[in-house]
Amino acid sequence: MPLLSEVIARPLPEPLRRTVGAVISGRLKAAASMPVPGSAAGAGVVPHQAPGSDRNPGCEADDGLFPTLAVVGETRCALHLGWPLCPGHGEYTCPVRTRTGDQCADCQEQARHARIAAALPATGDGTC
Repeated sequence: MPLLSEVIARPLPEPLRRTVGAVISGRLKAAASMPVPGSAAGAGVVPHQAPGSDRNPGCEADDGLFPTLAVVGETRCALHLGWPLCPGHGEYTCPVRTRTGDQCADCQEQARHARIAAALPATGDGTC
């Protein structure tokens, strides 16, 4: 995903001699021709990771509301630890609780996409 973000968010060349769609298309083709991380000869691929024994227990408050722990090492879920809700983005109200009350990773990504979309020039005719 970071590579895709880099392809899309990189500044356009000046002067722009092709359409924005053509520039992004060329970048995507170049990225697709790159090797997949971990697939090079001799590079080990990360094996499947099974959850450890500390990921199986539920919240020690055990009222049945939240069966999973907030993070590894905690004994309670995010609600019972008193973590605030993510503020969401735009008009979206997010149900995720974060330790600091900042945006969760998904909302940060969605807000970034909204900023990029707002910064792109609108053609008005539905074409690239």
